[in-house]
Amino acid sequence: MVQSALSPSARRIVLGWVTLAVGALALAGLLAALLAASRAPGVSDYVPLQAFRRALVTHVILSFVVWYLLMLGAYSSWALAQIDGQRLGHLWDRVALYGVVVSLILLLVPAFFGLGTPSLNDYLPVIDHPLFLGGVGLLLLSVALPVLRLLIALIQARRAAALCWAIAAAGVAYLAALACFALAWGLGDSLIQGGEAAFQTLFWGGGHVLQFVHSGLILVIWWQLLEHQQGLPPAPSWLLVGLCGAMALVALVAPGLYGLYDLNDGRLSHAFTLLYKLGLIVQPAVGMAVVAWALLRRGIGWRQLAGSGVALSWLLFALGGGMGYTLTDSDTRTPAHYHAMIGAVTLAHMVMLFVVLLPALGRPVIRPRWAMAMVWCYAVGQGIHCLGLYGAGLYGIARKTAGQAQGLEGGAQKALMALMGLGGGVAVIGGVIFVILALRTCLRKVAKVTDL
Repeated sequence: MVQSALSPSARRIVLGWVTLAVGALALAGLLAALLAASRAPGVSDYVPLQAFRRALVTHVILSFVVWYLLMLGAYSSWALAQIDGQRLGHLWDRVALYGVVVSLILLLVPAFFGLGTPSLNDYLPVIDHPLFLGGVGLLLLSVALPVLRLLIALIQARRAAALCWAIAAAGVAYLAALACFALAWGLGDSLIQGGEAAFQTLFWGGGHVLQFVHSGLILVIWWQLLEHQQGLPPAPSWLLVGLCGAMALVALVAPGLYGLYDLNDGRLSHAFTLLYKLGLIVQPAVGMAVVAWALLRRGIGWRQLAGSGVALSWLLFALGGGMGYTLTDSDTRTPAHYHAMIGAVTLAHMVMLFVVLLPALGRPVIRPRWAMAMVWCYAVGQGIHCLGLYGAGLYGIARKTAGQAQGLEGGAQKALMALMGLGGGVAVIGGVIFVILALRTCLRKVAKVTDL
């Protein structure tokens, strides 16, 4: 996509989304450190289980929900600026950013002040307290604003780059997820009473649909990074729009399922699973095949941040996808699968920031070598972490357990869990490098462009 020069107001808005997204990761890292410290011998006896779970829920929300959704807001605002830079920076753009800031405060207060009951439900774990739930709602609505503004601009525009349409398709899937949350809340009388089962019902369907958003965005990122590196996209841009559009169309079916089945009807979960098969197998697979062909035919470019980032993200995505065909509900193969997929998407966002978004905002990465080290630490560490988890699952180690509850009896089981821990530690190092580099880059003044 040929990038136009962004106006000062457009730069401020996009930079605001990026800075808040990286800031959310930094807060998640701080909570992760506190969680690790709270489980240390001599300390864990003084940390109530509920306090630990509140911090855990907040960590997960910041690192796997807020981070991803704020990047969607950043891409939507960036795409809007490509269509018409004068549109960006108006009242609604500022309202969205202020809404995100307030939502982050609301999400943090219950964890630090011991309020509410934590619920470890899937996709969007929450703390059952009005402040936290209000923060989740405000976050979701704030991210919807730039998505809606992009869609309106595309409808009104005579022409727009294909990448803008692909980002908008991911935005359509996001709006479908919001519709699922709203319908589940409106139809569920039992949700008023709260509890983990109620929140599982509330967020499960929409959480499913959010995976369409992430899958669409990773294709967008791979396309843009390869175009940046190789001078042309891996395939005609209409294919990217078609793949993302096809995923969005499947996602749009999801809200209608609530009119066909009761919230507690087992057929509802089967229907959402069918949507996965229709929207998240063929389309991502075609996109992955095209990207792999472009990498092999034109050269990966391991010494370039874009080339190594795409290749390693692709490998993690393929690893997680392959693991997904052998899952059970009880052992650690399930978290191995979704940690690999999450790692692939996270790595893609990281590289996209350093290679495309921040330079477009006049803030190129300060230390390119450290950025490359970040990519390899995070990717290799995440891969080792997931392989350890997957191997442990083959030995029957249960998911969502810790300590003696894991039942680590044999040497192989202990070795695999140690491997998991080692990989996780290496990935954390990569994450710390990213947060420091990204925050320094976001907060400094415009500087000379550094070639990546």
